[in-house]
Amino acid sequence: MKRGINEDLIDKYITDDLESFEEKSAKELAIKNSKIGDIEWMPVKVMHDKMPILGFRFGKFAYITDMKTIPDEELPYLKGLEVLVVNALRFDKPHHSHQLVDDAIRFAIRIGAEKVYFTHMTHDIGLHDAANKRLPKGFQFGYDGQVIEL
Repeated sequence: MKRGINEDLIDKYITDDLESFEEKSAKELAIKNSKIGDIEWMPVKVMHDKMPILGFRFGKFAYITDMKTIPDEELPYLKGLEVLVVNALRFDKPHHSHQLVDDAIRFAIRIGAEKVYFTHMTHDIGLHDAANKRLPKGFQFGYDGQVIEL
């Protein structure tokens, strides 16, 4: 049976012991000079409620979904991003394990991402064009099939 990249990454970088994962920073999970082709990458530890999960940085691009919070010690690994794709579930009604739009905006501003695309949102966001008009400059809701030029 062919395995997906997630299972391979888990086997390669994370032990089966969740407690040991919780104690490790993303830096400890990364292998020095990890590359896919000529693109350097590293995992970034974030929290999905109380469960630690991974986002990923690829050069000047980062993809983080299912995040509610991020440990402060992980923030330096996200400085200097040109493009951030991050979850923003909806505008209101707090959720225990996902960021709201305002949370995601504050996070992106905090790390200084130049362009931000929101993903992992509900239908509560509304229609794409109308929802995008509610966002600050440099932010937009992603859409199925979107291609992002880096």
